[in-house]
Amino acid sequence: AAGQIPTGFHPGDSYTSRNHPRGLQLATFAVSDALRSTGIDWQTIQDKLDPQQVSVYASSAMGQLDEFGTGGMLRSNLQGKRVSSKQCPMGFADMTADFVNAYVLGNVGQTGAMAGACATFLYNLRMAVQDIQSGRAKVAVVGASEAPIIPEVMEGYRAMSALAEDEGLRKLDGIEGDVDYRRACRPFADNCGFTIGESSQFLILCSDDLAMELGASIYAAVPDVFIHA
Repeated sequence: AAGQIPTGFHPGDSYTSRNHPRGLQLATFAVSDALRSTGIDWQTIQDKLDPQQVSVYASSAMGQLDEFGTGGMLRSNLQGKRVSSKQCPMGFADMTADFVNAYVLGNVGQTGAMAGACATFLYNLRMAVQDIQSGRAKVAVVGASEAPIIPEVMEGYRAMSALAEDEGLRKLDGIEGDVDYRRACRPFADNCGFTIGESSQFLILCSDDLAMELGASIYAAVPDVFIHA
């Protein structure tokens, strides 16, 4: 079982995504969606700010491991193929931040990437909150993106006995026969392991004064982030 984006949805179809790993495609789609959710054109926001007042923090805990990233770089010779010049850099965990920063936003402000397993997003969120509280930034783009559903990663977690597998789910539910995979992921209930999923999440943080000045759509506030993972 795995948590997958809806069948038929291809994030790379929304832009020129040739040779981009799936995780980066998801990140590009997600940050575009987050920018539109503000209800304000990004250029309008930039015009209000010094270029150094925009931060971008995003990462991928596993990196980009499919054929267009690190996975392809490691497998190419074994498959009789040549390693491309893009597979190595596209495989970096910080490409989630770097590509968004340079090519989506055209930003010259602070950028960074922190990886912390399942808490990767929260670590990057904390850096963004600190930037705004200190006055280093007025706007921070924060995110995380993972596309780990490939055979090697699945086998790695299975070897750790970390995944919820059929036998364990049957014992847990006291059943025989087919397993209901829609119930495989139970993070806050009795479980026999976790379920790998692909996803990307981004949000736009603004200082209080800038949000009010712009008339931005405000969905929540983040006074601080407490995370130790």
